[in-house]
Amino acid sequence: MAWFAHARNDQPEGQRAVTAADLRCGYAAEPLGIDEPAPRLTWSWRSASRGARQTAYQVLVARSPGRLMPGAADLWDSGRVDGGHAAASYGGAPLPSATRCFWSVRGWDERDQATAFSAPASFETGLLSRDEWQGRWIAGPVGVSSPLLRRELTLPGSVRHA
Repeated sequence: MAWFAHARNDQPEGQRAVTAADLRCGYAAEPLGIDEPAPRLTWSWRSASRGARQTAYQVLVARSPGRLMPGAADLWDSGRVDGGHAAASYGGAPLPSATRCFWSVRGWDERDQATAFSAPASFETGLLSRDEWQGRWIAGPVGVSSPLLRRELTLPGSVRHA
């Protein structure tokens, strides 16, 4: 399976840059409020080399971009996964609610050479457990009727929205 978008092929063999691009979580770039406990992470590759193909990939997910290194990613390190797929379902520790998560990916080419990790992308989780949602119905001032119902919602961290 071809996994690179083709570009120029006039660079010397040792200087052909291969990079991951278009990182997406749940088919969106940098999404907020993901409510999926195992979101789908996808990417594409760019290479100056014709016929280049992916033979494996590795995905890292962490709470900060500084932890996006093998052995340091605090949420998930997929390790090397053989295959030409440019997608993975999150498979690490349960994602924390209301948290920004950073992720990066690298691949291996047909010569079994690892690429550099991509620039970090991010996604933010929403509230992932029903127990985290709290609310109660409220009414307007006594004696005033309104066709509109209002609801009070309490979010983690004592933030209140009406």
